[in-house]
Amino acid sequence: MRRDKLKSIQLALFFTFSCFLNPLQAQFLEIWEIQGDGESSPYEEQVVTTIQNIVTAVGNDRFFMQTPSSRSDNDPNTSDAIMVFTNANPNVVVGDLVSVSGRINEVDDNTQFNFLGLQLDIVDIDQDLPPVVNFDENFPSSTASLLHSLEAIEGMVVNFNATCVAPSSGGDLAGLVTTEDRPFREPGIQFPGQNNLPVWDGNPEIFWIDPDGLTQPNNRFIGAGMIVAGEGPIVQDDDRYLVLPVAYNIGGQGYLTEVREKELGEITVGCFNVLLLNPNSSNFQTKLRKLSKYIVESMNAPDIIGLQELANSNALNSLRNFILQNYGVNYTPYFEQGTGNVNTGYLVKSFMFSDVTVVPLGADETISIGGSLHDRPPLLLSANVVSDPPTPIRVLNMHMRSLLDIEGENSFFVRTKRHEQAISVANMVQDRQDENLILIGDFNAFQFTDGYVDVMNQITGTESLGAIFTQQDIVNPPLNNHMLDLPEEEQYSFVFNGSAQILDHCLSVQGLQGMEVIEVQYARGNADQPSDFSSNNQLVNRSSDHDGFVAYISIDQPITAMPSIELEESLIVHFQNPLTLGQNILLEWKGKQNLSFEILDMQGQQIQRGPISQGQQSIVLNKLYTNGSYFLRIGAGKDFKSWKMVITN
Repeated sequence: MRRDKLKSIQLALFFTFSCFLNPLQAQFLEIWEIQGDGESSPYEEQVVTTIQNIVTAVGNDRFFMQTPSSRSDNDPNTSDAIMVFTNANPNVVVGDLVSVSGRINEVDDNTQFNFLGLQLDIVDIDQDLPPVVNFDENFPSSTASLLHSLEAIEGMVVNFNATCVAPSSGGDLAGLVTTEDRPFREPGIQFPGQNNLPVWDGNPEIFWIDPDGLTQPNNRFIGAGMIVAGEGPIVQDDDRYLVLPVAYNIGGQGYLTEVREKELGEITVGCFNVLLLNPNSSNFQTKLRKLSKYIVESMNAPDIIGLQELANSNALNSLRNFILQNYGVNYTPYFEQGTGNVNTGYLVKSFMFSDVTVVPLGADETISIGGSLHDRPPLLLSANVVSDPPTPIRVLNMHMRSLLDIEGENSFFVRTKRHEQAISVANMVQDRQDENLILIGDFNAFQFTDGYVDVMNQITGTESLGAIFTQQDIVNPPLNNHMLDLPEEEQYSFVFNGSAQILDHCLSVQGLQGMEVIEVQYARGNADQPSDFSSNNQLVNRSSDHDGFVAYISIDQPITAMPSIELEESLIVHFQNPLTLGQNILLEWKGKQNLSFEILDMQGQQIQRGPISQGQQSIVLNKLYTNGSYFLRIGAGKDFKSWKMVITN
């Protein structure tokens, strides 16, 4: 019986070199005095004693205790609870009445008792628990202040019914809100801001859950849009407030949507950050499968796709080949190496376009304080849509300097580079105002100022709310930002610290000739999905951390590209199996279109390719083959026939 254990138990936890504390030297305080009304305890690093408080939650190496309601100071600015870190099984249960003596520490900004020299007395058991704090649409507060609204309840048990807005990351935390509206990034520098510039409140209504932070089972698959209900003490973890649940449950589904199919008279231009696609990574084959599935099924295989974060040309070629081998969609890859292993490229359906060229812009430009301005130069694709007559199109694929360290020790360099990159791109745009120019990419910038640099308004030539780096007047007339035509709740491609935000944009010049950008849609399946889905090669979920988008462009002239062919009736292929080098693959092609052929190895690498003209009677193998199995594909566009064959020398 625990009643038999009601005696003074002084525990010297847990190292033999720990020094016992003399309770007579400790100050006797209530918990709310220890917590104080500021960000940290006024008794930090001091030895204190607090008596007869109620255990409210217990973990494997810690417990939480709270002042009985009858002794509370009832001050909304001070917490009645505190965490006791024991570093081992604390040997208490919920409802125990305990007295504790020990040293107060601030660990990751959370006030707690240190385990070294900790003394614990169990005074009584089966106490009535203090009331929990109920979260609702008004609490946690969505108003920024110098003291976070949750600081005043640090360590206290809260109850919530919330919506996930930041999916599980690294198999751990998920971000939640009890408000009706999803929190978005807003203009300006995070509160308290500076220099009379726009101030963003930082969305203080977001709190986090660590499912297995105490003794509950983990859940690594909480997606944005799911409903999470639970109860547990709340702690501070640096700039986050985190619930360690004693109970929780999850319902609903995360956001997962595909874009629509294109209609007659439309072409599609997609944009997708593929998150460091590198052939040398251990998960390369999994990423190829997931990215291909996302591009074809979620993005509906756009006619042009601008890609970011490609390690090298091999990464792009492998992606192209995987799509072809598994989905029969035939893209031509275009790649230009930048200064590192984060590069941009294109996949293009060649039958839809003629006269395709791809060139980098600004590769030789330098930053004013030294170094290359564009590590991954903007990549300009020029082509003609196969229409009658042909319709010219220009696409500029961007991947600009990230926001990383914009407030750190390297902040001046980061801000300067972002500002000068934006000016450089603005000049590129202004020089091409009379072309059918569409800009896509990961701009690493919001649709408004971040308070330090206003990248997007510098590029679009639209009015800024202000930034430390002053906007220059370059682009006139201003560009269209088609992301602003989306419903407000759809204006995001990335989620950072719980706040949804646009980093991936689609812009166009006002004077498009013979075409019009009529709609943009994001394919949902990455930004809102738990990061641990990235290892599941059967699901499209979390193929990247960005949501890709597709722009739908209407073409005034009739599109004459003809991907559709009757292969079953018009193409006959003869070859011996196994086939020896020196023997030909024989063809009977009765159609009027030209075809193409490819031979791929079992890893999807292209060994040989070429055209097939009307009336052509054979394919001659080159000398690059080793003994083994291969795939032969013949066709055009999405219409392909495939054969497996064995080649011997």
